Amino acid sequence: MLALLLLGAGGSCAAPVRSQELRPLTLAEALAEARSASPEAIAARARARAADHVARAEGAYRWPTLMAEAGGVRTNDPVAVFGGRLLQGRLTRDDFDPARLVDPEALADWRAGLSAGWSPLSPVDARRHEAAVLEADAADLSAEWVTASVAFRVHVDYLRAVGAERTLAAARASLASAEADLSWVKSRESEGLLTRADLLLAAAHVEEARSRLMAADQAVADARGFLAADLGWPVGVVPAPVDTTLLDPLGPDDPRPPSAGDPALGDRPDLLASSRVVEATRARVRQAEAARWPDLSGSARIESHAPRPWEGARGAWTVGVQVTVPLFAGFSLTARRDAATAQVRAEEGAHEGRTRMAVAEIEAARRAVATSAQRAGAASAAAEAAAEAVRLQRLRFEEGLVDTARLLSTESWAADLTARAVDASVERQVSMARLAYLTRTGMNR
Repeated sequence: MLALLLLGAGGSCAAPVRSQELRPLTLAEALAEARSASPEAIAARARARAADHVARAEGAYRWPTLMAEAGGVRTNDPVAVFGGRLLQGRLTRDDFDPARLVDPEALADWRAGLSAGWSPLSPVDARRHEAAVLEADAADLSAEWVTASVAFRVHVDYLRAVGAERTLAAARASLASAEADLSWVKSRESEGLLTRADLLLAAAHVEEARSRLMAADQAVADARGFLAADLGWPVGVVPAPVDTTLLDPLGPDDPRPPSAGDPALGDRPDLLASSRVVEATRARVRQAEAARWPDLSGSARIESHAPRPWEGARGAWTVGVQVTVPLFAGFSLTARRDAATAQVRAEEGAHEGRTRMAVAEIEAARRAVATSAQRAGAASAAAEAAAEAVRLQRLRFEEGLVDTARLLSTESWAADLTARAVDASVERQVSMARLAYLTRTGMNR
């Protein structure tokens, strides 16, 4: 057992080497890249652009439509032949011959036309466009909130990556200290001043420190991997955070979290988007109701017919106006109105729920900022006290006043407190970032 422990103590705990490109990254760069280049933010902005185009398409009813057409037919259908000759202006007395009417010669008719239509007063189209504009506005606001959410997530990833790096550094120092203890115990055991049990304890302590180092090394890789994924970086490119002082205690000139008070939710993009959705569903109700109103439209057409392309064409024009009044549609209009009304009630309830949850989240975030600051201070003080206790215990151990088990136990306890202090500092910064995100005070930084 001793041989195995000593062999492990002399081995390497380095992780397998992977082909990776480390790219230094500041927090400001990470946040800017998250807003501009993360896949989630890009997708949200694309959906918003799609909604904008839909709104533009729904507003096209205000403009007249214009279509051109050209084509030709050849037929011996009696009705088509008679009508074609009439349209071409080539109808003669002989065409009324009964035999020729029944069995006419084939006729070629080449036609070209230009038609226009306009219904700018359509009540259904107007309400449909109104709803589409509100839905596009909601999509734009949602994209803004998604972008802010991605930036917040990247901020948290960055803080956790910095914290993992700091924990890894502490784990390396702990392993170096444990190996130094083992070397010292070995020399004392060979001199007969310490026992084999002391040597086993020291070797076990080294392996415990090595296990901590492996876990810390994995945590660094995981944190960097999540940060790279949220940034949308290609596989094999790993961010290396360089703002390593983010977890240091706040100084007198550092920004403080927003003060407590009633949260102002009026400009939160997600809640504004939710409100726009409610307004859009109300517009859909008005659209369903407008289907009962008269619809006025106008049309115009210019066309020509000729027996041969570009030769002997005869023109004609048509102008018309039409009023459509729905009388009975099989109760479909009532059903659509009732469905839209029910959707309004659903969206109003969902919006109220989102607003209440936002208020609760902000209040919880404020409490978390206050609590995490106290926890971080206590954890830092505990880690400092433990480090001093280790120093004093090592002096007493070297003088023979403390046994090996007591020294190694104190060192393990100090290592735990150091890791907890780092975690508490990370959580304090995360809680502050979350409060800034929820209250929009940090969305544009």
